[in-house]
Amino acid sequence: MEEFEQGALRRVAGVEAEMASARQAARATFRKTRRVNLRVTERDFDLALARAR
Repeated sequence: MEEFEQGALRRVAGVEAEMASARQAARATFRKTRRVNLRVTERDFDLALARAR
């Protein structure tokens, strides 16, 4: 933390490409791409719903 506060840290080579890759992965994480239908018992559905809430 001290080095950061003093401005002694430097960027590593290729950081822009790495950051772009991380941004793309983050966007893909929350993108909904598929619809899925599942058959479950009423009890399992209620448990999943309670957990989601």
